Amino acid sequence: VILIVRPSLFSNALRRHPWVATRLDPLELRLRRSVFDYRTRRARARIGRGLDIGSAAPPFSLSDLSGRRMSLDALLTAHKPVLMLFIDAFCSNCDQLLPEIADWHSRYERSVTIVLISQGTAARNRAKVAAHDVGAVLLQEDREVLEAYRVFGTPGAVLVDADGKISSGAAWGAEEIRDLVDAALVSRHAAAVVTSER
Repeated sequence: VILIVRPSLFSNALRRHPWVATRLDPLELRLRRSVFDYRTRRARARIGRGLDIGSAAPPFSLSDLSGRRMSLDALLTAHKPVLMLFIDAFCSNCDQLLPEIADWHSRYERSVTIVLISQGTAARNRAKVAAHDVGAVLLQEDREVLEAYRVFGTPGAVLVDADGKISSGAAWGAEEIRDLVDAALVSRHAAAVVTSER
């Protein structure tokens, strides 16, 4: 439904009924949220839920915060799955997840390699993770690795198994990433502990 209202009638209505102005903000917010949700759903449908499980993980070679190169092959030499977490130097939602990532890195280190793949300068990312031991942080030039893995945005995540195959769908946002960790890492960690104790 499209309503066309003459400006004079609108201003008169506001003078006679000031409560109308208080109703505009929530309506406008709901409309903007609906537009955002619609665009998000369309973009996500276009990008999909990541690469097919069991397909080969796209190779990469990126610099860490010290300028050393690290590749996917190098990460896989530990014979452990690799949890790739995509962040951005200017992503505030990523900041909120960093304490949990540090906890996962500490808790599941024996059973999985956690690596953060970020955007932005080394200095900016160094400052971002300074208060948290999150493991390796690698820098992509733009979004080339994120797009190669068909991850929707940041924060995002995908699990690669020890054989270099995609082991999970692409997770986007804190809740989906937590679900991925709960579903994939907790059971793997428990199995690794049992194996090491035999």
